[in-house]
Amino acid sequence: MPGATVRLVKLPALLFAIFFLLVAFIHVYASNIEEDVLEGKDISSMVAQGEELVNSRMFTEAKLGRAHAFTGNFKEAERLYSQALSSDPSFAPAHTSLGKLYLYQKETARALQAFEKALELSPGDGDALLGLARLEALQAHQAGGEERLHKAAALYAAAVRTSPADSYESAWFDYGVVLGRLGRHEEAAEKLERAVAMNEEQMNFNMLGQVGPVGGASLSA
Repeated sequence: MPGATVRLVKLPALLFAIFFLLVAFIHVYASNIEEDVLEGKDISSMVAQGEELVNSRMFTEAKLGRAHAFTGNFKEAERLYSQALSSDPSFAPAHTSLGKLYLYQKETARALQAFEKALELSPGDGDALLGLARLEALQAHQAGGEERLHKAAALYAAAVRTSPADSYESAWFDYGVVLGRLGRHEEAAEKLERAVAMNEEQMNFNMLGQVGPVGGASLSA
């Protein structure tokens, strides 16, 4: 039958056309993948880009939290720090920032927990060590106890051996005050003089008068 013959002739041609299009598609797709790989757009880079977005959001939240803390909006600061930690619970700086926030509000138990968590995640972190030192010094100032002062002095010593705590005038100043309260006057003078030298315009030279027995010397939080 003539009609059947036509269909038989067209069928192989149609299959060939489909096969050709499929091969062409695979070739183009493979070429695109090759170009992406050459341009660094492979799967691993896409995963890295996704992680960067998460990290960017996490750092942004932490920075916003710090801004709110400086303006006295502690509730919002705490929310943002906690939100950053929900993105990455192992983000040690956010734990440290929470510790500073709690310390400033005299929530010593929560501050201790936050600083210890930060050090667990990032052993030797200068900011967390400094936070713990200030916590011990604050408690020694409030409740007394030479043992706490010795512990604070040891923590300050560890903190100022690290970066960025070694660049904080307040760290050296507070360290000097603690040493002065322990009667280690020569060491105290050395630390206080270093704080003065680091920022002569902003630090008051009268602080050197705190080298002697100062009993209730105030500490920056």
